[in-house]
Amino acid sequence: MWLLTQTNPPQDGSKPTIFRLPRGRSNVGRKDQPVLIAEKSVSRNHGYVTSDGKTLKVGDGGSKFGTHVDGKKVSSESEVQEGQVIRFGGREDGSADFRASKESVLIALTACGEKHAAFKTQALTCGLDVIGEHDAWPQVPIACVSTADPSKKKPFSVACLRAAALGVKLVQPSYLEAWQSRNPLSEAPPAVEDHLLPSSQLLQRIGESCASALENLRLVFVGDALGDLQHTLQSLGFKDQCPSVTRAQASATTLPACLRGFTGKVAVVSADPCFGPLAQPPRFFEAEKLVAALVDGAPLASVDAASLVPTPAPPAPAPKRSKRRTDETDD
Repeated sequence: MWLLTQTNPPQDGSKPTIFRLPRGRSNVGRKDQPVLIAEKSVSRNHGYVTSDGKTLKVGDGGSKFGTHVDGKKVSSESEVQEGQVIRFGGREDGSADFRASKESVLIALTACGEKHAAFKTQALTCGLDVIGEHDAWPQVPIACVSTADPSKKKPFSVACLRAAALGVKLVQPSYLEAWQSRNPLSEAPPAVEDHLLPSSQLLQRIGESCASALENLRLVFVGDALGDLQHTLQSLGFKDQCPSVTRAQASATTLPACLRGFTGKVAVVSADPCFGPLAQPPRFFEAEKLVAALVDGAPLASVDAASLVPTPAPPAPAPKRSKRRTDETDD
């Protein structure tokens, strides 16, 4: 997101004006404009700034006192680099000078399909950076937009659980609408607390509910099945309860090392059926159902580890006896 920050704040001690720019064109002027600069030398329809998220350009609309970038007058349109100062109008005390900079405002989206596409478009238009349901999180987002509501059969997703693990607030789509409706663009960003998802209260004690669901249990993840959920649970402190094995280990005739000597309960997370001892425990393969069970806090369906009897290896085949040649004769 591009920012334009007033270089010389007002003498009354108030904070400098900051315009947080969305993508697209934002008109600049003294009255009734998104980039509103109440300075007499700024024309009512002074000019515009436009951004595609990566670059920023400024244009002059034939204003009386002009627009300058680092002292150079803009004749039509000029690209602006980070750190450069744009002066709108003819005032020289810095009150209408704005330094260009960029900041990352990262949000996560949990909705899928058409809703995800709509929310993503809305967020990008606002100038926000977006990570999707299954994307890696390069940094902790400021909020996670979700429509989850288990009471209305809209289950929590893995991203919701991840947000709870990291302390990220779950917010309603109205959070994006609040970003989009800012006018002028110097208005403060919307407060996350004003748009909290009502059902997010269920996730406030997610650590305790997961501990209850995983008590005395090994939830064995096979291969890369629901790997993002495993990582999230491990980040919540359940590394020992959520070991992983390879597909070959899951189908071997012997118990995986993570279950040898274990006397509790066992469940499996696998996209495909397992063979050998791990064919016996209940198998989870849908993220939504498993997340719902973890949020509920009730013990997961499982079997006793002691019941997982290793499958004996098949006996080695007897060596084949060579047939006597028909033309051989006994001495």
